[in-house]
Amino acid sequence: MVFELHHLARRGLKRAVTMARLRRAVVKRVAQFRVHKDRLRSRRLRPKELKVTFKRLARSALRPVGLEDIAVRIWRRVKPAPEHGHVLLIDHMRRRSGEGKSDSAQTCIEIGTTREALAGQCSTEKLAQTCLQIGAHFYTVDMDIDNTTGAKQLLASIAPAFAAVCSKGEDFLADFDGTIDYLYLDAFDVDHGRHSERRKERYREFLGEELTNSACWKMHLDCVKNCMGKFTPGAVVVFDDTSWKDSEWHGKGKHAIPFMLEAGFSVIENTGHSVALARPSAT
Repeated sequence: MVFELHHLARRGLKRAVTMARLRRAVVKRVAQFRVHKDRLRSRRLRPKELKVTFKRLARSALRPVGLEDIAVRIWRRVKPAPEHGHVLLIDHMRRRSGEGKSDSAQTCIEIGTTREALAGQCSTEKLAQTCLQIGAHFYTVDMDIDNTTGAKQLLASIAPAFAAVCSKGEDFLADFDGTIDYLYLDAFDVDHGRHSERRKERYREFLGEELTNSACWKMHLDCVKNCMGKFTPGAVVVFDDTSWKDSEWHGKGKHAIPFMLEAGFSVIENTGHSVALARPSAT
């Protein structure tokens, strides 16, 4: 009996060690995915495809020792959070910059500054870094002074010439007297029923209205209406939290996208949660 218990204990210890090594290996693999996410993204690999790719790799490598299902369960716990729509815009910014489609300095405007440094978000920092790399000027606009204050500190460390503005997005775009090459719209939230009371109170305090879907749709429509004459040929506009379902648009771009399509813009990419449109290039 003592021998059997000792044998079982050794087997349990070996299995625990194996699991610890497996977890470290999986975490290391995920870290490699994060480090090389730009390279993977250039191959048009979406998060779902990335997950499938990893599953196949894990199962193939670990099937001989019967641990492929364990690897998949660990992956579900450590998988990277999906990126938001800013990644879609960054992809097109880098692509256009690499194709040399503009000889003059470009302008990128973000409506809806980063609130929290959460995984898959941080759009303000990532857009600013991209603008610095391609030589574009950057503005981020938000109605919440706390968000703007944080953005000013961030931009001062990236490029002091970049601007963080506390304003309603539609008002800023109406008053903006330059041209726009890239516009990222991720401002007034969609009412999905899970917002905190503090979030709702911020809307009442800074905008004087309730957080509702109708207000969200109108705000994003007003944004594109107020700057329609300021887009350069080939300009790219991205809506976050927007999708096409049951033959209609849903989310932040629900009313704005049909308006832009009527104005001559075309949808150039739809990820299922964000949508990119482009103005026709000059002929």
